[in-house]
Amino acid sequence: MDSTFTTQTPGESILDGGGSIQILKISASADVDGFTFQNGGNKSDGGGIYVSNISNIVVNISDCTFTGNRGGAYSNHTLFKGTMDFINCTTE
Repeated sequence: MDSTFTTQTPGESILDGGGSIQILKISASADVDGFTFQNGGNKSDGGGIYVSNISNIVVNISDCTFTGNRGGAYSNHTLFKGTMDFINCTTE
């Protein structure tokens, strides 16, 4: 099943991992729009967003901000194993 995650208050919808949890794990095609992903933490990968290694996943991330995420050896803000497009996003 494909999913769409959209906020009605871009810039104000903050998903905060508190430095200890991965904020979003995606295992199916999805659109994510308008969120701030901050302080995500994971010992191995993708502190902000992790996209599972499943073929044919397409993830579109738009108008999002990534700040202060930590993901161990592989990636701080995002780790993806599929197709991921970033549109008008920022990292800090």
